[in-house]
Amino acid sequence: MKKRMILFVLLLIILILCLYQGRDKYRTWTGEETSEAFTNPRTGWYCQYDIHDTDAMRREADNNNALKIVLLTMDLKKEADKEQLSAEILDALEQALLAAEEAEVSVIFRAAYDWKGEYEDPPRSHILSHTGEICGVLNRHAQQIMGVQAGFLGPWGEWHATDYVEYDTKEKPFQIEFLEHLLENLDARIPVGVRKPQFIRQALKYDLKTDRLGIYNDGLFGSDTDLGTYKDGERDRRESLEFLEKTVSTSFNGGEMPYVSEVSDVNNAVKELSMMHASYLNGYADQAVISQWKEQTFEDMSGYDYITSHLGYRIWVEKVRFPQKLKKGKEVTVEGIVRNSGFSYIPSDMEAFLKIQSEDSQQILPLSFSADAKDKGEFYVDFVPDGRFGKDEKTEELDIYIMFGLPGTEKIEPVRLANEGHFTEGGWFLIGDDR
Repeated sequence: MKKRMILFVLLLIILILCLYQGRDKYRTWTGEETSEAFTNPRTGWYCQYDIHDTDAMRREADNNNALKIVLLTMDLKKEADKEQLSAEILDALEQALLAAEEAEVSVIFRAAYDWKGEYEDPPRSHILSHTGEICGVLNRHAQQIMGVQAGFLGPWGEWHATDYVEYDTKEKPFQIEFLEHLLENLDARIPVGVRKPQFIRQALKYDLKTDRLGIYNDGLFGSDTDLGTYKDGERDRRESLEFLEKTVSTSFNGGEMPYVSEVSDVNNAVKELSMMHASYLNGYADQAVISQWKEQTFEDMSGYDYITSHLGYRIWVEKVRFPQKLKKGKEVTVEGIVRNSGFSYIPSDMEAFLKIQSEDSQQILPLSFSADAKDKGEFYVDFVPDGRFGKDEKTEELDIYIMFGLPGTEKIEPVRLANEGHFTEGGWFLIGDDR
């Protein structure tokens, strides 16, 4: 009986060893976030240009590699009494967008009927007609457009000092009718910013789809209400920011900082920029707040550098699991986790790629990527190794790269990962490298 038991145990051990040997073995690489400051596509500090001033935009883009975003403005004052926009101004918009594509900068767009504080309301029908015509031009360049600030109403398109913006009315106010019209006419890929959280509340009240709505705050940190941005009945600043934090699901949020105030300190700014999911700020207008942040410290670097490197998304690869060997004709899986420490969301159109390379062979594969949470994304790919690799190739003897990017007009724009490690041309990051 004892011999039979020993024999049974030995057979069981052999069976387990055989099963273990037959299993595909995987190894896991873990990454670390760098503290390095840098910018990425659709994030950072923007510079403002009129659509007729494309030469200045080109010069700045040529001389400033950090410039990733421009705000293109359109002055409609001379068009206000026309039912249809002139061909000249529509062509100027077209040429400005083409110039932005050549300069490889993302575009924020805002149109207004006054840029000097001398506003008069145009006919409502003209506003709606002009909006449709402008959207027709913008839609042809949807891939280049980071977002559209709702604009049009009031001086500077800031939705005040106009009869068309109402708060206490039983009927649907015109600003909501306009916003609905803008969303319907714009390409669905283009998000829209409104001037106050209050307008997002109104949009929800009238059953507008708000998943594309963000905020442009041109009074950012200028006072305890951000110059009226957070003035909404009995609601205070904290309630407005908590509403934005919970409700806004687009990364298209930002603004400009007009004054140093009791709320512009970098410690408060970092907290609130994260709550509003900020991706962009005006870096070329008033410099007082920017100077304040440059003089202050946050997490062992200047407040300015910290904010610069956290505007929008800031993704880094935390973990990658891949096979120890590539076996000819046998399907394997590579999967991993990405973390996001940026103020805003990972863009929904983010793409990811895997590259496996030996001395004489290379295989590039698209990764399935999703980011259902603000701070985390996941990727994977199931694939059969290219026949050019060996029959039993050890992955530790191969170079394995990963690359993230955003669709441009003609090519993928590489995204700089916030990882410690080695990068090659084209934005490829070497997994497992110890250089």
